[in-house]
Amino acid sequence: VAPHGVSAMRHMGTYNCRVISGTDTLSQHSFAAAIDIAGFEFTNGDVFTCTDHWEHGTTSPTTPGGQFLYDAAYRWYDAHIWNIILTPNYNQAHDDHFHVDLSSGSHYIGFGNGRYIGPAPYDD
Repeated sequence: VAPHGVSAMRHMGTYNCRVISGTDTLSQHSFAAAIDIAGFEFTNGDVFTCTDHWEHGTTSPTTPGGQFLYDAAYRWYDAHIWNIILTPNYNQAHDDHFHVDLSSGSHYIGFGNGRYIGPAPYDD
């Protein structure tokens, strides 16, 4: 069984040779070093997606889906799984997914109002 009961990840894309919107810089998607994660499926049949369950404008989500998605971003950040994590709060272009990538030399989580600093909000 996968951690936290996750059986599948829903994504919106990986490799796509393109520039970052509004720049001349190639996106990490161009190097197959990024993925856009839209949600998760669980062994119990639940599905949590950024579109349906992300709670905008709060640091204390109240629903199980909102809490799982919020905590997932912190877990990834704390474990250094991804070098860049942009949450649905980051900007309108990321409203329905997490953009995560392996940008060299980075360690950033974008919650929209600055960088995460402080204790992780999850229990484990």
